[in-house]
Amino acid sequence: MSVKFVFDDLLTIRDVDVIILQVNCLCANAQGLSKAIATKYPWANIYSKRRAESHTNLAVLEDRGGTWFYSIFKSPKPLQPDIVCFFLSQWDFGTTDQIVRKIPPYTDIRLNRIIWFKQCLEQQELHIKFVALPDHIGCGVDGGDWTTYFEIIEKFAKANDINFVIVRPSFAHKWI
Repeated sequence: MSVKFVFDDLLTIRDVDVIILQVNCLCANAQGLSKAIATKYPWANIYSKRRAESHTNLAVLEDRGGTWFYSIFKSPKPLQPDIVCFFLSQWDFGTTDQIVRKIPPYTDIRLNRIIWFKQCLEQQELHIKFVALPDHIGCGVDGGDWTTYFEIIEKFAKANDINFVIVRPSFAHKWI
């Protein structure tokens, strides 16, 4: 339906049904914006059940996520928004240019991250109308191409009658 940009704090935004964030499948601990979300909303910590391999930030094999899936966390109390949805649309952390670990079974390249993001969006079954997500999702420390991500979001919004609010932090709001 529409995509609009606002200057606000993603952690306290109102009038949306869900916050969407892209995360990786391999880390055992939250970093950056996912850490800020986990601190503000402990019920929405996707990394809390992941165990680390011997003193690293790499989750043990059985605790790792799978790409192109999403994980939904719902608040135990009525809040707005009361749902955080994490898109597992990147295999490893950081930019694809920085990745030195080649951990199977996925090849973590920029094109795959875009494909996985789109697949997460398309399988979204929340039946929601208002979505908040961070400006440049998948592009900051993840190194994605914002033009491509924005086109995917815009096409999906129009095709599915969903309103996306892309949140840019103002100078008063710092997520990480």
